[in-house]
Amino acid sequence: MENNWGAAPQQQPQQGAQWPGAAGYQPALGPYAAYGGYPMLAAAPALAPPPPPRAAPRAVSAWLDGVKAGYGAKYASVFEDLGVDDEEDVQN
Repeated sequence: MENNWGAAPQQQPQQGAQWPGAAGYQPALGPYAAYGGYPMLAAAPALAPPPPPRAAPRAVSAWLDGVKAGYGAKYASVFEDLGVDDEEDVQN
């Protein structure tokens, strides 16, 4: 048994609100009051959805045929000798 020499008995801590009006309590905004509150507590902006996957590039012969019919058979070997294998290489 603990002897507290006449001190007031200690109260058990209360659950929930500890002071009047605590349910509507909002902390002071401090130095950020003029800016609408603490920026680190604001919700992060939504991220943009990722871009749709790109289609595989066409072969250079198919790309040349798109420019003019017959160009694929006629000029594809020249492009391939230069290291141009597909339409992405043509754009770069």
